[in-house]
Amino acid sequence: MKTSRRSASVPVRAALPAALGLTLLLSACSGAEQLELGSVVALEAQDPLGVDFAVLSVTQSTMAEAGLGGLAGTQLRGQPWLVGYRIELTSDTREDFSWDAVTDLSSAAWVADTGRTEVQASIVNGVGPDDLPCAEQGTEVVEPVLMYGCQVFIVPSGQDIESITVAEVGTWAAVDAS
Repeated sequence: MKTSRRSASVPVRAALPAALGLTLLLSACSGAEQLELGSVVALEAQDPLGVDFAVLSVTQSTMAEAGLGGLAGTQLRGQPWLVGYRIELTSDTREDFSWDAVTDLSSAAWVADTGRTEVQASIVNGVGPDDLPCAEQGTEVVEPVLMYGCQVFIVPSGQDIESITVAEVGTWAAVDAS
């Protein structure tokens, strides 16, 4: 059977848009787009509470700078990284705020990705999220900001954080896109 040039190209032309569409669909599903540092995401919250969240900084530190040296005589292996964030009220008041009314932001919800390793946020007993020396420490908390906080990650030596994910909230690229 002989096929003409025209009839052979029709299926190719029809298949090309279908293949392109499948490629775009797979690209879109292959991972969530990373947000830039400072990008704001609305947290799920119980009405009438409205809360915004943003990862602001990702900074490599030292054990001494992070206040982690000599904790109960333990020796931590790896490099501390400090991740600063802001929680801001968009509706309701500070007095009405409850941690039970918003998306979980505990250390268990945080993961740093180095491209080789995923690292869970560390829990530092006796140290609150506003006690760690992130870049935002000491920033005056003015309404509508509820708080500035900090998470600490102990990352294997020689690796850098590429992104920070907060479960059910979003993923931020660790460096500014600019």
